[in-house]
Amino acid sequence: MKTLSDLFTHQLKDLYSVEVQLLEVLPDIVEHANDKLLKQAIENHWEETKEQKDRIESICHN
Repeated sequence: MKTLSDLFTHQLKDLYSVEVQLLEVLPDIVEHANDKLLKQAIENHWEETKEQKDRIESICHN
């Protein structure tokens, strides 16, 4: 990486990858959770993760 722009792009790609991976595994985690409040917290986190992924996509397409 030679510029701050390169670093920013690299970091966005990493963040996007994390969000996508979380979206894949969080439903399985909810399925295995036993506590109702824990399930709700994970489902809320899944929704937030979807929004974060969408924001990153929006940044990358502008």
